[in-house]
Amino acid sequence: VERAFAVEGNGVLEDFDAEPVAAASIAQVHRAIGDPVAADAVPVAVKVLRPGVADRVAVDLAVLLRAGDLLAEWAPRLLPRSQVDWRDLLKGLAEGLWMECDLSGEAERQETFRVNMQSIPGVFVPKVYASTQGVMVSEWVDGVPLRSIPPGDPRLIQAQALIRDAYCQSMFVDAFFHADCHGGNLLWVSDDGVGSRGNASGRLCILDCGLMVAIDPSAAEGLLRLSLNLAARDWASVVNDAVSLGFLPPDLSDANALKARGVARRILGPYLDVGGGARAASAYSASALFDDVAAAASGLPTSLPPDMVLLGRAVIQLEGLALRAYPDYRLVDDILPVAARIALRASPPSQSLAGEARMSVLSSLLFADGATEPLYQSTETAAERKYVAFDRLKRLLATARSDSGQIGSGARAGQSSIDSVEDILDELLLSDAIRDLLTSEVADIADALIRDALWKGTDGLIEAFPLPRLPNPLNLPEPIHGLESFAPRLSEEEKLVLLRLPEMFAELQTVEQAKQNGSNFPMPAGFLSSLMLTKIREIPSFKEGIRILTERALVKRDPKAQALVDSVAAKLRSRARRRLERTGVPADVAQRLTGIMFLTPW
Repeated sequence: VERAFAVEGNGVLEDFDAEPVAAASIAQVHRAIGDPVAADAVPVAVKVLRPGVADRVAVDLAVLLRAGDLLAEWAPRLLPRSQVDWRDLLKGLAEGLWMECDLSGEAERQETFRVNMQSIPGVFVPKVYASTQGVMVSEWVDGVPLRSIPPGDPRLIQAQALIRDAYCQSMFVDAFFHADCHGGNLLWVSDDGVGSRGNASGRLCILDCGLMVAIDPSAAEGLLRLSLNLAARDWASVVNDAVSLGFLPPDLSDANALKARGVARRILGPYLDVGGGARAASAYSASALFDDVAAAASGLPTSLPPDMVLLGRAVIQLEGLALRAYPDYRLVDDILPVAARIALRASPPSQSLAGEARMSVLSSLLFADGATEPLYQSTETAAERKYVAFDRLKRLLATARSDSGQIGSGARAGQSSIDSVEDILDELLLSDAIRDLLTSEVADIADALIRDALWKGTDGLIEAFPLPRLPNPLNLPEPIHGLESFAPRLSEEEKLVLLRLPEMFAELQTVEQAKQNGSNFPMPAGFLSSLMLTKIREIPSFKEGIRILTERALVKRDPKAQALVDSVAAKLRSRARRRLERTGVPADVAQRLTGIMFLTPW
């Protein structure tokens, strides 16, 4: 240790305790006093690589890589359909082990992880003061290892919630996770500084960043998408996620995709139905499980990406800790509400790549590809349209509202109720991400409803009062053409969306509202009955939503409700201004006119 810091020109540590406080096969940790850089007399943890260990590890890894060559040669004979790249898998695992032999690299990873964890209240990572290839000096932390805390202790329960939040942040947002989170690398640091039994007020400290895994941001997005698609039991999307994460090949055939959905349904369905986790194993028939896993391995071109293998190892470790806190712990029920909240808090795409990825996840979850029926009875195929799947929206909001912290009390993720339109609106106003996504859709629908009314009224008047065709020697444009420039007729796609509006709003209804609505609501006769706005205004969920939003924005002056209305109005205003300018209206006049047309009262 002295030699390492002498070479680096740093100061000398004091009161170095020769007896290690922790020891493992590669390195051991000693307590000392003194920051080698700032020369402050603070307690520090000195991690020292065992002499000659790097050479011995190198020999072991050479053997491991040779085993990869042998597996690559023999595995295809046993599992001909498997596409596991054994060389790549063992090479990835070897690289992870080799990283632990370089403490200067570990110091860099620890600092990155420390900054990441600052976004999780109650979780911290020790600061690194100095490092070389063989020695690392970091902040000393007094705490109790989680493996030493008895099952059911309040500290263990609180720590479990913190490590869950930390891992969800690492997997779904930071794309950089700790792959060795056993109970010895997690410390409970009580507020009283002692860590006494029964004191649940404290923080979680994560130690030992030797084995950290950085994944591609697209993989973090894929993991978040996979988690939420599993919650929705959307097996087709789950298979697509498995392809994007590398478990299945990108050129997966339709036949194999169908087979993969069946395997996912049989293997994962029972697991999810009881909330996931080790306790879910009792839901399986052992022989059926073995048959399904064997079928997946031999009948599908599966693969095992090294980073996903390390992630699976970490999740198993964390589940073991959680089971000590909650004997009936359910992994899926615990993670899904956090995953949903992370998706809902996605920042605007312009702010970060992570925000852009999470907005992409939200888009894929809330906008379903739907081929609707043809508008007219003909042989023409209706255009496909991405439309808001309100049933998915309700399920996502309900999942986010669930309380992971009640996981040991019988609560199930996604079972928190969204009982009313007001509940939905409350959640929407809290989620900037969904609000940003839906305002464009609302503006599109509002614009289409306005043009639908305008053209049905215009066409009705022309039909009722046909005007004679007048001579036009100067070849001036007909007034109807100017109207078409300002308010284009609905496209076939827009007509299909409007036709589906009653169904979309019906998806938001409660049981009581559905009874009120019935199948035949009063409809005025004549022109008004042809307007889609007339049809949807009688749907209870639509009327209730407009009433609540108006009350929030006008009476209660709720800034979030006003922001929602302002955003839709701004999009409609911009659209109308561009159309007016296309008809020849000067830009300043168009701006003033549209400002009046879409003026909000506040």
